Amino acid sequence: MKAKEYLNQVKMLEDYMDRLSNEYFKMKELAMNPGGFDYSKERVQSSAVADTMSRTVGRYVDLETEMNECRKTFEDFRNKAVHQMCQLRNTKYTEILYQKYINYKSLKDIAEEMEYSYDWVRHAHGWALQEFQRTWGDYLKSDTFIAH
Repeated sequence: MKAKEYLNQVKMLEDYMDRLSNEYFKMKELAMNPGGFDYSKERVQSSAVADTMSRTVGRYVDLETEMNECRKTFEDFRNKAVHQMCQLRNTKYTEILYQKYINYKSLKDIAEEMEYSYDWVRHAHGWALQEFQRTWGDYLKSDTFIAH
């Protein structure tokens, strides 16, 4: 795996967590507000409403578990990536990679903040990825992709 692919996984995981969170809150709303019951109908032992409600609550609980697992995976992966960036010899490379892959800033914004030209930051980003690849190449060869 290339350094860029590896580091882009931070954003991919965060996006996945956002999607899970949206689904979780939809299910929570459905589980907490099941709607009204029609008391004029004859009572039966089981009903489609009760079955739907139990599936909704079950999905809500499953999503909560999945969100907690995903959050832990995200935090662990993000912390590992930051630690790996900090091991680079050139602190400017560390800063560029951190701003790009952890804070999700554009190279243009990074250039403005660091007070360098966009072209220099663009090239330095490539050099930083190369150094990251050299430093962590053996680790990147292992199964480091997080599929979500």
